[in-house]
Amino acid sequence: MSFKESLQRNLNNIPPAADVVFVSSSWDTLSFEQWDSIQSLGNYTLDEYVNKEQIVKAFLVRKSKKRDKRRTKKLIKAIEEQSGIAMQNESSSKTEIPSININCNDLDVLLDEIYLRDQGMRMQNDVHNINDSIEQLNQHYIINVIEKCNFPEGNYFNKQNVLTILLVIQHGSKEQRATYFEKFKQAKEIGLLSGGNLATMEDRMLLENNLPQKYGTQLRAVFPGKYEAFNLLSKDSVDFYRKSVGLEPLEVYIKNFNN
Repeated sequence: MSFKESLQRNLNNIPPAADVVFVSSSWDTLSFEQWDSIQSLGNYTLDEYVNKEQIVKAFLVRKSKKRDKRRTKKLIKAIEEQSGIAMQNESSSKTEIPSININCNDLDVLLDEIYLRDQGMRMQNDVHNINDSIEQLNQHYIINVIEKCNFPEGNYFNKQNVLTILLVIQHGSKEQRATYFEKFKQAKEIGLLSGGNLATMEDRMLLENNLPQKYGTQLRAVFPGKYEAFNLLSKDSVDFYRKSVGLEPLEVYIKNFNN
């Protein structure tokens, strides 16, 4: 699919197929955990592949090129213009969450739109691509969904839209993660969230509270293209912890990023 076609689909809020998959450049299918880890590091772009009915069936994950950065900015600008999103005044409160009418029986389209907005800003590892007003808009919708639709126990949720909710909270504030972490634990217990995704949030929360991470999901760049795990609770036990939540050994995980 061309960039122009992809841009128009995003503007028209056309969701991908319910069984859409993420694939690597070698066309290996990526798990939710693998994709969640990749997107959190940035410097990757999604190429959309459609079937004969022009429904997106696969996102190919590849390393970003310079032109992707320009295209992403164009996409964000177009979404802003069409949505009428205005930049918030710096002095405005970022903790006040407005009440939004949510149709809990029809969440898929809304959450697909939020997912595209969230990931559209993260195709390259450039903080200038992160638009605070779009970030806040996503968070306002997601928090209203959590609070009004009995998340995660309501009959409105599936694995894909639970992942979207987790990603937005991951990109939200420290307070949001602390507030809703127990709900994500519930989502795991009822089979709507993988242990690996929950471990990723847990590690982030540990580090931002100046505690060592347990699963080694959070990496840092030693230099461009070279990543390492840091501040581990136990180097000897990390693979045991990772295996317990369905993650590959740490050495394999890091190797995937360093190749």
